[in-house]
Amino acid sequence: MTDLHIVTPGERDETPPTQDAYDAAVAALHRHKERADRALNLLAALVDPDGCWFDHHGGCHAHGYPSLEPGEKCPQQQAKELLAADGVEV
Repeated sequence: MTDLHIVTPGERDETPPTQDAYDAAVAALHRHKERADRALNLLAALVDPDGCWFDHHGGCHAHGYPSLEPGEKCPQQQAKELLAADGVEV
């Protein structure tokens, strides 16, 4: 019977990743970044630059969301905030 070593929290494998594994991870990150950039650019093209206007019930009639609940944000405003957080101007 072999002795078992139970890895405790804080212990880790000190073996560095291979160059192939590193290159594959970097390539995957680049692919995901490119897809995210394309999605943000598409979202920016679809966002209405005009501001919201709300009725007395809280619905946004400028963008066709009349059934928003009071305090709920218009999806157009949410998209603008998402884009602004990534430095994309609308």
